[in-house]
Amino acid sequence: EAMHTYCLKPPLKAVPEGDWRCPKCVKSLKCERCGTSKPGRGGWRVDYRFCDECGKLHEEQGYCPLCMHDCRTEEGPMVCCDKCDFWVHAECDGFSERGYDFFVSKGDKMSYECP
Repeated sequence: EAMHTYCLKPPLKAVPEGDWRCPKCVKSLKCERCGTSKPGRGGWRVDYRFCDECGKLHEEQGYCPLCMHDCRTEEGPMVCCDKCDFWVHAECDGFSERGYDFFVSKGDKMSYECP
């Protein structure tokens, strides 16, 4: 749905540069990670995909993209995706303990891409 800049309240004098969404569209947004509809103090981040807190976490690559849990402080076996550079809990991708140990033993000889 398109809008005239002068139909908005308050009206805009010019079309904003970059990625911009009208207030009506912004009201229907939900964070891809946590599901909130409130953007937080810093506003929506990463092309309106994440709230402020989750956007910062996304920029730090600080969560498992499969379970969406913060992995900066969690312990347990994790593997780094060679494609997106996010860390994935081995358990989230179905690694058995034995499979994970085998993967780790191969070092850089074996690549990994998350689903």
